[in-house]
Amino acid sequence: MRDAVKRVEAVDAGDEATKALRSLMQSRIAAIPVVDQGRVVGLLSQLDLARRLQLKDLQATQHPSRSPAPPWNSAEQRV
Repeated sequence: MRDAVKRVEAVDAGDEATKALRSLMQSRIAAIPVVDQGRVVGLLSQLDLARRLQLKDLQATQHPSRSPAPPWNSAEQRV
């Protein structure tokens, strides 16, 4: 019996969140490993990204007088 081997997509800990989202969508997977120097340091899911975006939208509606913030601050811009 042959074992099925599938290449696992991963994103680097320093990659932008948009790259992770693109990989998730293109690969049609629900979560992607996050690696740092070749070691898995976490797992990022579609739900993680959706929750972050939902939180951002919620904060924008609660504080409409504030100037619009970028979608990710510099610390959160990276995976």
